[in-house]
Amino acid sequence: MSFFMDRSKDQPDRIAVAGELPEGVVVSSDVVREKRLPPGQSRTKKWPVLDASGPPAIDLAEWKLRLFGLVKEPVELSWAEFRTLPRTKVFADFHCVTRWSRLGNLWEGVATRDLLARGCDVFRRNCVDGIEADEGRCRATVEASTATATALIQVLGYDRACEVAKAARATGRTIREVVTAEGAMTGEAFDALVSPEAVRRLGMP
Repeated sequence: MSFFMDRSKDQPDRIAVAGELPEGVVVSSDVVREKRLPPGQSRTKKWPVLDASGPPAIDLAEWKLRLFGLVKEPVELSWAEFRTLPRTKVFADFHCVTRWSRLGNLWEGVATRDLLARGCDVFRRNCVDGIEADEGRCRATVEASTATATALIQVLGYDRACEVAKAARATGRTIREVVTAEGAMTGEAFDALVSPEAVRRLGMP
């Protein structure tokens, strides 16, 4: 296990804001909240790097990315070809479960949707087009899952969200039932926090 700080990425004291960004940058909804630091988190201006055994040695001359299976035409990209793909910039805060947060990060890379657009026509026609979601079943599945506790971190903090998830699992109740019964949040506030609109807004233009 190795741990070090990339001091070339140290931030100034002042936190960047979305209004200062150039056009075309995707702005995550978390950076426009009044309180950007979740309960229990502390801000770091450094860039911690933690990995198991250092970065892997990769021969970029041999590196390939393949899209195959349910695609109209298989795609194989070399590293040089991959580097020519459109790049997307996303401005977002980063919150680590080890209780540090780095605010105002500008991420850049190739978006998954741009890769999928190159080869997923067959998958779309055979597995997506014409499908209608069973809203009732989807809602019941989401409500029964403890994964929705993740959305609570920004409001309740990591430790409290974990307690809620454990209580839900131990008692067979839903996350919504636990937070409303304990008075931690109203049902309306919970519904707004885990709504499809709120979830998909993160990192979308």
